[in-house]
Parts: sequence; structure tokens; C-alpha cells
Amino acid sequence: MRMLRKFFIFNFILMFLLLSSCATKPKAPIKDFVRTAASSEESLARVETIGIINDVCLVRDITGNDDYVSIEDSKLAEAHMTKSACAYMEQKGYTVKVHLSPFVGGFKTPDKETKVADCKGGDVTMHGAPFYTHDTIREDKPFQESLIHSIRKALAAVDQMKKSPSEAISFDDETQKYLKHIADHENIDTALFIIGNGVIVSTGKSVGQAVATGMLTGILTMGMVTYSKYDVSYLDSYIVLVDLKSGKMLWSNSFRKKQIDPTEEEFYTKNWAATALYHLPNK
Repeated sequence: MRMLRKFFIFNFILMFLLLSSCATKPKAPIKDFVRTAASSEESLARVETIGIINDVCLVRDITGNDDYVSIEDSKLAEAHMTKSACAYMEQKGYTVKVHLSPFVGGFKTPDKETKVADCKGGDVTMHGAPFYTHDTIREDKPFQESLIHSIRKALAAVDQMKKSPSEAISFDDETQKYLKHIADHENIDTALFIIGNGVIVSTGKSVGQAVATGMLTGILTMGMVTYSKYDVSYLDSYIVLVDLKSGKMLWSNSFRKKQIDPTEEEFYTKNWAATALYHLPNK
């Protein structure tokens, strides 16, 4: 009887230790869309100064057809995104010299006008992209042009159409000219372009659609509410590390986070930063 009791106690302790070790070991984020250039390790070792350039555009998806870009929400997301990215990059041994959030929606198609409001519930007007330009660069048209062109090209390069995940992407001559302008203007040799494109779904709309969906699918999902692709808030992120001097993309990642609040700081510090930058090689 005593031996049997010891056996159960031993197994209980062993199981507890195993469960504890599993609980404390964080799971690495997925890397399905991480792309690393073949020569990136050598190039990353030579990186001295990095500038973070980010551009976020958040749309408030409300009931009806009055969805609009919210400048206030987008700028708030940019601030949280930049802060968390800076901290994570420095943990990896990189020196972040500058961080810029020059636009809201600079990556968007410029010839299409969109509904824009300064804040939630504010007056809505029609604007072409970018929907907001920071005061510090408003008078510097050449730098604006370099930033907008480079941000759009960086976003396009994430797809790496017809390229293998390990193949280095070289930007065209025109883009390289703009990249070098950024390098000289900010005195940096590498830029981490971070682009965010998301939707904030109002609680009323989300719950209303969830109830409707749940009524249709409740039997199949054992009563749990299910959501279709656009019923909840989401944020698409595109991260591109570029050697400004050589005009080559060294590393990139892209992913979607949904059922989140893209304006909350905690989302970026506890979730977004690791997903975005975990697989970037350490310095």
C-alpha cells in the first residue's frame, strides 16, 4: 500500500513538472510567410543603424455604408507599433536610430478618393492617399516623394512574385535612388518598413452579425458563435527589412491578426511584436 502511494505521488509530481515546463515555454510564432535572402546573415552582421518607417491605415467599419479611415486611430496604432518594434529590435541587438510615422495610408493607391475622418464620429470628407502627412515633412516634398515611393515598393516586394523565399530581391534603379535619399536624409544604412492595414468593426455590428451567423450555424458549432472573414476587427501587417545602400530586401514577414483591437497598446507589446519579428535573425 505504501509503495503504491509513493508510485502515485511520484507520477503526480512528474506530470506536474511536465505540464509546468510546457506552460512556461512560449510557442514560436508561425513563419509561413517569413522570407530570408540567402546573403542576409552576412548583410545583417554589417548593419550599424536602423530606421523604422511605419505607415498604418485603419478603417472604422460601422453599420451601414459609411465606413471611413480614422486618422486618430491610425496614428495611435502607429505609435504603439513603432514603440513595440523598437523595443523588440533592440532586444535582438540592433540599434534603432530613428523611427518615422510620416503618413496615414501612404501605401494606398493615390488616385482613389476615400472617406476620411480625423477621429471616431468626426466629420467625414473625401481624400486621396496619403490621408495624413506629418508636419515635420509637410514642406519637404522630395523627402515625401522618397518615402511614399519606397513604402509602396516595399509593400509590393513582400509578395516576391515568382521568387523563391530565399532569393534576394533587388529594387529597380528608380527605387534605389529614393532609398539612398532616405539613407542620406536620416543617416541610416538600413530601414525596417512596417505597414499596417486594418479594420475596426464596431461592437454593435460585430455582435449583430455574430447573432445572425450563430442562428444559422449554432447546431453545427454546438451553439458557439462563428464569424465570417470580415465580421471582426483585424490587422494585416507587412514587415520589410531593406539595405538602403545596396537597394536589396534582406528579410520580410507578413501576417493577419483578427478578433483584436488594433488600437490597444497591449496587443502590440504582448502579441504583435513577437509575431512580426521573432524570426528575424539576431544581430
